Amino acid sequence: MGQLETKDVGEIRSIRNSTLVGRFLTIKQEATVEKYRNRFDKLLAPVAFLQIVLLEEMFMNGLSPWLKSEVETLEPLGWPKL
Repeated sequence: MGQLETKDVGEIRSIRNSTLVGRFLTIKQEATVEKYRNRFDKLLAPVAFLQIVLLEEMFMNGLSPWLKSEVETLEPLGWPKL
């Protein structure tokens, strides 16, 4: 990748991360589930108008791979079957 292309990718990531939905798309569980949930809830407030299925999928995508597989196995009520 050339210098210009690398710079463009960095700018796109910066723009995406600065939007509300962009923050949801990039949020990842980096510590405890409680900290992840608190961070997710803070981002949720301004975009609570989004469909619940979309919000649940965004939450699931940010979980650690191990925890995500555990949650999918349990199939919580109100969550779509994958």
